[in-house]
Amino acid sequence: MVKVIERNERAIGASIRNFGMILPVGQPDGKYFNRAMASRGIWKQVCTDAKIGYDEAGSLQLAYADDEWEVLQELSKIYKHRGYTILKPDETIKKSPAVIEENLKGSLYSKDEIIVDPRQAIAGITAWLSEKYNVQFVWGKAATDVCYPTVYSGKEAFEADENKKLKRIGEEVLVFVKRHQCYHFLIDRFGQVFRIVQESDIANHSGNSVWADDRVIYVNLNASFFGIAFETQTQKGQDLPSGTAAQIHSARVLTQMLRGKYRIPASNCVTHAQVSVNPSNMLVGYHTDWSGNFPFLELGLNDNYTAPPAAIVAFGFDYDPTFVHATGARIWQGLGLAEDQIRSQAAAQGLPVPEYRSILQKKYKEIIATLKASGAKETSHAT
Repeated sequence: MVKVIERNERAIGASIRNFGMILPVGQPDGKYFNRAMASRGIWKQVCTDAKIGYDEAGSLQLAYADDEWEVLQELSKIYKHRGYTILKPDETIKKSPAVIEENLKGSLYSKDEIIVDPRQAIAGITAWLSEKYNVQFVWGKAATDVCYPTVYSGKEAFEADENKKLKRIGEEVLVFVKRHQCYHFLIDRFGQVFRIVQESDIANHSGNSVWADDRVIYVNLNASFFGIAFETQTQKGQDLPSGTAAQIHSARVLTQMLRGKYRIPASNCVTHAQVSVNPSNMLVGYHTDWSGNFPFLELGLNDNYTAPPAAIVAFGFDYDPTFVHATGARIWQGLGLAEDQIRSQAAAQGLPVPEYRSILQKKYKEIIATLKASGAKETSHAT
């Protein structure tokens, strides 16, 4: 159930004072005009379903000066595909007798605009939402505090019914990650931060992985990187996951705390997709979580997607179309830079790129063999 909390006994204010016109004519071609026309269609459908009166009156843009008249004529040519009509003064008066005729040069008529009565529309939509979608409107209650996911009106608390289900799912996730020591921290969808593994201990968060900063190359990151997980789920029709506003706020505070406490450079704040590798086929991106839309900037970090993946530059790993498809465009710049560096390094050695890449891959396999033989979980190498 959706609940709407309103401090007044009915909808008043800006929504009611609005002049009530759906006006696509003011938008340029492209996504803004398309969005305006989609909004127009939604308004028509809602008004029809909710039995709210509306008038497809169109609109008149009037010109009383020569330059205004020239602009309207130019616009009619630019947006010819929209079906705008240039009207002379007498035609304009016939369309709307309310127009002042003195000094009128002409007008541009658009058929797309719709008029609704905002007083009737707001009341009608409220009743329609309650009847069709069981939306509950709580009138006469002022929201005095929000402690996500709860809204308070004084001592009275309001929560959406779905929150109980989400909390139960979150608790199940928490049990799982604690059992397997998956991360140091988990941020649930409500923005609550849970410590899973002590900062002094190792969490199983990165698996086979490679990263580098300006000092060392890290091979398998469990022992020297903290793992922070977001409880999230990719929605139907959504290629990449996204965090809630509460999660991003908590992640920003947690990141600032950890960076300040341990002097972690921003360049070492990376996603699993950027470091994950598959040694069996020497491809990057074995795991693709947060492969293209991690909110680096919102967390006060640089956009590390533009950094060349160290696995490619240092150890000759490659990537396939599956990884490219799974990532957003932001990470492609880093992949391109890595390929440029590989070609440059191969040329400096006087070697073809495939041969140079094979040498780097052999170096990685020797490091992994040494790690397995020693039972170590991670190592780092000076660059």
